Amino acid sequence: MPQDWVLYGPASQEMFPTSRILNTHALNDADNALRVRFMLPKDGMVDAIGVRVTAVGGTPPQYRVGLVTEASAESWPGAQPSAYGGSSIQLWSPPGTGFFWVTLTTPASAQAGDVVSAMIWPGPTAPDGTNNITVARSLNYASQTQRLILIRYYTTSWLSDANFPMLAVRYSDGSVALPAVSDGLQDSFNTGSTPDERGCVFTLPFAATCVGCRFYHPVSTASGPSAVRLYDAAGTVLRETAEISSTRTGFSDVFWDAVSLSANTTYRVTRLPQSTTNVSLMGVRVEDAVHRQWWPGGSRWKRTHRTDLGAWTDVDTELYMFALWLSDIQTGSAGPVESGYLA
Repeated sequence: MPQDWVLYGPASQEMFPTSRILNTHALNDADNALRVRFMLPKDGMVDAIGVRVTAVGGTPPQYRVGLVTEASAESWPGAQPSAYGGSSIQLWSPPGTGFFWVTLTTPASAQAGDVVSAMIWPGPTAPDGTNNITVARSLNYASQTQRLILIRYYTTSWLSDANFPMLAVRYSDGSVALPAVSDGLQDSFNTGSTPDERGCVFTLPFAATCVGCRFYHPVSTASGPSAVRLYDAAGTVLRETAEISSTRTGFSDVFWDAVSLSANTTYRVTRLPQSTTNVSLMGVRVEDAVHRQWWPGGSRWKRTHRTDLGAWTDVDTELYMFALWLSDIQTGSAGPVESGYLA
């Protein structure tokens, strides 16, 4: 790409699940544990850890949940992990299956750049083979896994998992350091599908010149011909380009003549199949709309779709991996530019 072009949007953050296979971990003895190591993205107060419980057996005892220092987490089960940033370690009684925020009675004072672990492990009474919970560990295959985000789970030793983590972390301002993802999106569709046109609705926090876009293909999925379209809020096609049919995995970039986009104005970018051969898009489904913000500009991007050029439907809790190629950004006329992880 020309060196003065920039990529803006969710697909510029190259980490997301590329499979819908959910991996779980049974916390069914005195030392089984799950943690996610990551780097804190900003200063602030971390007040909750998110846990997805996939199964409950018998009457489970309380578990410990907290944000802990990385070195102390690695020493488990030889010693109890140490709470990070003056926070509390919570004793938690899982109420059933589903996703839950475990609120820290005393939040952690977070410093950007610190490497920590969100963790769940046995409480004072050890679970056993009858009385225990199973928690979501990861969704398979994280595209371009970030080395500082690492799933670690203990059975008889610590094992690593390079997939997409399923423990979430929340700041007291409502933003997230790790998102609560409920599922991966791997959608295949063609001219006979309902809906048959899918993509993202978005706004930009700045005025810019757009010269193309990027989107992601699921693993080893055949792809027919499609039109890639950029629309304004009225539904007028601003730009359209043909996307070449092929079988491939990963990102596709398409380009068009430069077009000016305004700040805080609604636009859509979509794929529209041109045959009965499927085209595909990859994305994520999250527990709540706020979790989209973990991807660059994510609070301004979300899924949109329609059938037979009809009315658009926008989905707050789903996000396809799209981004725009921009040749010019006009700063100072709108709000701050978002980056991944921040609200």
